[in-house]
Amino acid sequence: MIIANGVDINLKDNEGATALAYAAAQNQISVVKYLLALPNIEANEGGEGGTPFCRAAGTGNIALISMLLNNKKIDVKKVIGQNYNALQCAMKQRKRGVLQMLLNDGRFNPNDCTTIRKEASLHTAA
Repeated sequence: MIIANGVDINLKDNEGATALAYAAAQNQISVVKYLLALPNIEANEGGEGGTPFCRAAGTGNIALISMLLNNKKIDVKKVIGQNYNALQCAMKQRKRGVLQMLLNDGRFNPNDCTTIRKEASLHTAA
């Protein structure tokens, strides 16, 4: 109803987080699915807390991660600012199921040090 009345679905808070970023961080899979179905959603913006995908990786929700991995709007490797990548987010939060899923996906290299922090996932785990 709110979206039908012209609310900006990509509105950002003072740290740059969007409704999609909040929904992903709070394990709100039905809200994430709904927002991603909207044609104008900015699917890879999340502000200081990281992308929606990275935030979801930190929750450990396998169903949410699976849905996002299979969504063409999601750039699973995007890193915002000085944040971690999704593999590092899962590692930092000790979400083993998500870690295994991301490693099995093949798009993530645990030795990748291309984030601004110049840390590989192993560094994050230490």
